[in-house]
Amino acid sequence: MSLQHSTRWPVVLSPPAHIAPSKFMQTRPVLPLESPPVILEDYPSLPREPRSGTFVPGYSISTHVFPAAWPRCPSSHFAPPMEMTASLSKEAAAEMILHLSATKETQERGKDPRPANRNILWTVANRVVRNTSSQGLGNGLTLIFLHGIGTHKETWEPILRRLLNSRSSAHFGPQIEEVWLLDGVQHGDAALLNEGLLGDTFDLVDYSRDLMNFVLAYLPTQGTEDILAGLSRVSDVEIHNRQRHGFKSRTIVGVGHSLGACSFVYPAVLYPSIFSSLILVESFTVPEYVKYLDAHRKNETACLRRKWAWDSKEAAIEFIRGNSYYQSWHPEILHEYFHHAITETNNGQWRLKSHPFLEAVMLLERVCIYEAWQMLLDIKPNTPLHWVWGGKSKRGGGIDVQTQTTYRHPGQNSNVWHPGVDHLLPQEIPDLLADDICQFLGLQYPPNLESRL
Repeated sequence: MSLQHSTRWPVVLSPPAHIAPSKFMQTRPVLPLESPPVILEDYPSLPREPRSGTFVPGYSISTHVFPAAWPRCPSSHFAPPMEMTASLSKEAAAEMILHLSATKETQERGKDPRPANRNILWTVANRVVRNTSSQGLGNGLTLIFLHGIGTHKETWEPILRRLLNSRSSAHFGPQIEEVWLLDGVQHGDAALLNEGLLGDTFDLVDYSRDLMNFVLAYLPTQGTEDILAGLSRVSDVEIHNRQRHGFKSRTIVGVGHSLGACSFVYPAVLYPSIFSSLILVESFTVPEYVKYLDAHRKNETACLRRKWAWDSKEAAIEFIRGNSYYQSWHPEILHEYFHHAITETNNGQWRLKSHPFLEAVMLLERVCIYEAWQMLLDIKPNTPLHWVWGGKSKRGGGIDVQTQTTYRHPGQNSNVWHPGVDHLLPQEIPDLLADDICQFLGLQYPPNLESRL
């Protein structure tokens, strides 16, 4: 494997000398997106005061809630108790993971006898939008961000601040007009709204369906609109038009990390007119022939026993700062984590918003990441994909598999490879990642593009 400019930081992965053989994998059908039986008056209150005010000069931030994709994969209700974390023995945790893994594998084979889960779940999103006085023609870029397991929508905010403040951003034609940062249903503020409704099985396809549900049914038609905290569903006619033709008034770029990056693959294939380009950071899309994955589910067992509740906020912060898992995180990202990932309970304790059980259930995902790798072949060639990799990461299969993945899409592919960084790349190098995104946007959307939108 050769690297271009190997003495520079970051470097670029060259095309592979040969394409590794892989077995064709028949992807599973995706559940249709039905209109959930809920009206605006039924929407829940946000679990905390919604964001408001200035995000960076020229941009404002607000928080919104709307129904997640409905229905969802089969799942049995499970209300995780507060005490089921570090006090759970390794043996008990391993036994529970063994049971959950068997259930998940049955679901992945399409043999799950349970009906689809028809609980109404909720998505919470932050919107960052250019102020009216600075919006000009209103035809800039719309960015949509998805996070990975164990983080939340606010993880992206330090990166977004750098991106919006970057002088380099003036070099590409369409400005960033609007940004949406989405919580997965099991993370952040959404996890608090959904905790009593979530079950023992998670399918990554539902994360993709949550994204599709937002873009097709709840994303306002134009970024210049003033909108309420609760997003209303658009008409069936509008949904149909978006499915077939995309948006006339938006140029949408998807940005995701890990399973969040993987989740962009399905809509890019099913609705090829929606996304103008994708930026995939440490995407958990790997071929089925990769055998490195944790066969014994040790990661899931460790996650299940993760400490998640403390007597005070100070104790929570002290524990997190001392945990080796967080040692490589950038201080600003850690600050966002302290502020947005933990919350006070009714009895005065402090806890993570997402229960370790819910993260462990997500870690059980296997088939979907192989399906997404297969589907890279089906993304239309004129949708540019930009890959950002960590050289120390094994989640993407290491450098050989990262290279195969980068050049699997039959169209335009670009990449950067950061040799000293692990899988949690957004948490480790927000400055460099903001530069990566900015440079890609500058190349992909040159100054003369605005006149053509």
